[in-house]
Amino acid sequence: MKMAANIILSKVYIGKETENRLVSSAGQGDISSVLKLLRKRVNPNLRDEVGVTALARAAAGHHTETVKYLILAGAKLDCETSSGVRPINFTRVKSETWQVLLAASHGEIPEIEEINEVPDVPDFAIEGGAAKSKTKSGKKKKGKKGKKGGKKGKKKGKKK
Repeated sequence: MKMAANIILSKVYIGKETENRLVSSAGQGDISSVLKLLRKRVNPNLRDEVGVTALARAAAGHHTETVKYLILAGAKLDCETSSGVRPINFTRVKSETWQVLLAASHGEIPEIEEINEVPDVPDFAIEGGAAKSKTKSGKKKKGKKGKKGGKKGKKKGKKK
């Protein structure tokens, strides 16, 4: 007996909590969380319990950069809430966020400012970073580690 359809599951299971996290992070303007969730292939058009999308939450909070990333990820501009409000209606007219949404509705792709900030990475996180010792010649020190002098007592050598 043959199966009628093949069922293919996603490689990453995305639960309701993760989906809601995208909407709440977008509403808070948390770009790093939004980007992480979009990389996990969370649908940018999902709605929260009230029926509001991540794009609408970001627009309501006037988080322009978050709005740009959501648009580039494929968020629908004409997606209405349960009460019939579109994301552009959440913004102030002629604000930067409003202009980005208006331009995108006319087919213009928003430009993203490059993030040039490089976070400080601790030495232990870099391979061989914590193992390096600082010596003048660049070579590791050889010999016993600990107290100088070794054994206590008489010095070895020629007697006078």
